[in-house]
Amino acid sequence: MKTLIPMALAAGSLALVPAPALASDGPGGPDFERGEMQLYACEGGFKITVTRLQVLGQSAVQVGFPTGRNDNLAALQLLPATQTGSGVRYASDITSFHEKGDTAIFRTEASAKSEAIPPATCTLERTGPPAPASAGKLDAVTQTASNGSYWAKVKPGYGADPSAPPTYFEIENVCLTIDGKRFLGIHPPVGDEPAFAITEDGPLAINIGDVDASAGGRHYKITNPENADEFLTMNFIAPGMREADQPSATAGLSSITSDDRQIDCADNDQIVYMAMIDSGGVTISFEAGELVLRFLGNSPDAGEEFRGGLFSRSAAGATFDFFVDEDRASFTASETGQMPSGSVGVDTPMERQPPSDPVVYFLANPDMLAERLPILAAGVSPMIDRLSQCNHFAGEASEDAERNQQIMQAWEELACDAVSAEYKSALAAAVNGSPLKFYLQKNSPAWE
Repeated sequence: MKTLIPMALAAGSLALVPAPALASDGPGGPDFERGEMQLYACEGGFKITVTRLQVLGQSAVQVGFPTGRNDNLAALQLLPATQTGSGVRYASDITSFHEKGDTAIFRTEASAKSEAIPPATCTLERTGPPAPASAGKLDAVTQTASNGSYWAKVKPGYGADPSAPPTYFEIENVCLTIDGKRFLGIHPPVGDEPAFAITEDGPLAINIGDVDASAGGRHYKITNPENADEFLTMNFIAPGMREADQPSATAGLSSITSDDRQIDCADNDQIVYMAMIDSGGVTISFEAGELVLRFLGNSPDAGEEFRGGLFSRSAAGATFDFFVDEDRASFTASETGQMPSGSVGVDTPMERQPPSDPVVYFLANPDMLAERLPILAAGVSPMIDRLSQCNHFAGEASEDAERNQQIMQAWEELACDAVSAEYKSALAAAVNGSPLKFYLQKNSPAWE
């Protein structure tokens, strides 16, 4: 019998203390509404920003505070309102903002996001208007029902064509472990079909318990139908999931616990793409106005980050391109679940990540991304794909007539003769000194 807990949970503990339900302004209205932004000066010489929000009819704030690790970056935390004796308190499992009039107490525990900040009194300095929708950063609730979707790969049946593009189905959410080595996806019950979990070991039927609201989060127990003593608890920051018949998450899955053990999910405040592939996890986030790529798990570059990515869309899906000197990392995610084969690829000689199809992935709303992210001109990414292949065939000489015929056929299918003009146009349009310009200069058509 398969066990419900296939992951080796990291040692640790989490106290689940019952607390009043989340404060709510009632149902109805837009899923997400941004209010005024405020600046607070705090004891210790640091400042925090507080943006007022309405998330699915519930009051919340997005707090920006120093990471304690990088002076140029701020950590962002979404905190829902909770009941309190006086004032208004917003809290997650590790962070709280408790205001009374023009003063507030702010604190946070150490996490993958920041160092700890002990309770500090903060005083309101100024209040500004709501940030425009096209502001240079994404909402802290990127992974919501209206702002993105999660997908899991359908395993091909016996006798299936191994070269056929993979197909995906939409699921409720995915916890990619912070080390990038494991994942847990959840699909809600639909009609008479039970809910099930998806792991690297395959699907498993589960029962999902009712919400247990506590300070700053919501918790759902998932159990093995064959053994109620085997259980995990999904811990969500902010409002938590919608009703079970709505297959989308409404807030980030922050951790999964079992007894006194806990695994943290990859930080999702600003993630716009997340995937589990053969050699580990990949996340792409939008931070301080630029796209940031991180390899996790067993990747040769696990723990490193690459900045300055560009976003584009094509018939294949949403694409994120990163240019690092002479090399390029490219990730294409289907917007509909029909993924092109080899959707993750890196040009040689970098070979940081071999071509692979994700087992599960998350993609933020591409329409939203197209309005806010740094853009790569339409057609450039597919042209680079073709250029790379054309350069390969141009350098391949064979005395075998059959192989030469195959090369000529591929050359025509790729329209390699037309690539030269497309390449020159992209090179001329690229900004001088940009990573894209440098990459194109170092990867010109080899046959010219």
